Amino acid sequence: MTSARNASASGATAADERLRPRWGQLLLAALVIGLITGLAITGARQAATVQARTAALAGSEATRTNIVYTMRESLALSIVVEQYLAGEAPRRDVQIDRALLGQRLGVLGADGVSAGDAAPASYRDALFALDGRLAAIPSGTLNAAEQQMWSDALDPVLSTFVRESRRLGDLESVTFRTEARAAAEQQVSTAVRESVLLVSALLAALALAVWVFLDVRRYFRRVDAAITEERSGLDLARAALERSTVFERGQARVLERMATGAPLHEQLYSVAELASRASGDLPFRLMVADRIVLSESAQLRAPGDALLESWPVGDGSNPAESGVLELVGTTGDDVAPEVDAVARQCCDLAALVLEHDRSAALLEYQANHDALTGLVNRGLLLDRIGEAMRRRERSGEIVGILFCDLDRFKEVNDSLGHDVGDDVLVEVAGRFRQAVRLHDTVARLGGDEFVVLATWMNDESELRLLGDRLQESLVQPISVQGKEVTVDVTIGQVVVDDLMLDARTALHAADIAMYRGKGVPAPRA
Repeated sequence: MTSARNASASGATAADERLRPRWGQLLLAALVIGLITGLAITGARQAATVQARTAALAGSEATRTNIVYTMRESLALSIVVEQYLAGEAPRRDVQIDRALLGQRLGVLGADGVSAGDAAPASYRDALFALDGRLAAIPSGTLNAAEQQMWSDALDPVLSTFVRESRRLGDLESVTFRTEARAAAEQQVSTAVRESVLLVSALLAALALAVWVFLDVRRYFRRVDAAITEERSGLDLARAALERSTVFERGQARVLERMATGAPLHEQLYSVAELASRASGDLPFRLMVADRIVLSESAQLRAPGDALLESWPVGDGSNPAESGVLELVGTTGDDVAPEVDAVARQCCDLAALVLEHDRSAALLEYQANHDALTGLVNRGLLLDRIGEAMRRRERSGEIVGILFCDLDRFKEVNDSLGHDVGDDVLVEVAGRFRQAVRLHDTVARLGGDEFVVLATWMNDESELRLLGDRLQESLVQPISVQGKEVTVDVTIGQVVVDDLMLDARTALHAADIAMYRGKGVPAPRA
């Protein structure tokens, strides 16, 4: 009787110990709360520091922008002075650019400091020296005799001014990098403190969770083996059915994006995501040409995973249409047969995507470019003229069109044959490409007719200079098939105005201008 009572008391005591939290667990919980509180305080301090740094950066941004614009106006002034010394610009242009620079130097930043005061003393001295020389230059443009004399007088101070102007950007970059480095160091220090607090809190919480888990696990030890086995079989069948459904839906999504002309990266991402979803969210990486596409599960994993298996995409004959599909993960993981089957199907689908993209790109290029010269054709040229005209309506951009017709080209075709004529057209196209600016468009309308669309011009004189460069590009004879051929070009130049209703009207106006240059009547539109 006494033994039963003692056993009962012992069982009650043991039950009470199991139900009550242990002193060590309470201490660990208090430690976790303290660490989280310290982490919150550190985060609040970091937020306040970032807010203060943002306010300081906003205050200095206007001054930094002012310095950058000052450097731009200074270099623009130096270019005009060089043009004046070369006899290409009058003194009035120099005075205008100097006035613009003076206006920029007087602009005040958000901190109340003008651009002139923010510039270093060496820049102001160089500008003062240049002003002293510019005050004595004669009006108008320089003749050949005066150019050498004034070049000798202005070149030293102009070189110093250009050097100091470029230093403005260098000084600003150094200041910005210094501030960024200091901010980065402070952020690293704060991040280290936060990381230490976070890791400590996680370790304490993990220890507490493990301790509680070991106590709770005593109540959940019996498991029904038959139910578990049956549930496992049902889960496997359900997973296989879900993989099949997911693959069919994903394949349809990929084909839909191919049909609707979605971007290539989007299509490849759909293939990588299909491989991941159809294999149970395994991390896949698709590498094709210069593209690396990660599935969503691969993006969420930490870097440094091992390569478990890879499958080739394409036959490798064309690097642009070949690649590899890789499964990444922890070393030692086995690749299931169903995963291998899904990966191979996705490789075939990726190869189909690449082939379709190449075919679509080739068709689009052939539809918009001249087959002989590779230049833009009439359709794409009209689109770009229309786009430029719409920009002109919004921003007042100056848009010019140069209609170029080769002279004596028919004689080349008749005397030397069409093969030589084609080679001449290809060479002319190459020379025209080199003569224009990067953002200009060179097009071939057919035969010996070329068109240059000039955009983003500062004034209409740039259009004349561009026409001169096009004519100068054909001064040298063209050597084709052991023969030297000389052709000239007649250029009709127009600047788009409000009377030109659409792209075809503007192109026709340039065509009429070209015929006027030839001195013959233009054909009816």
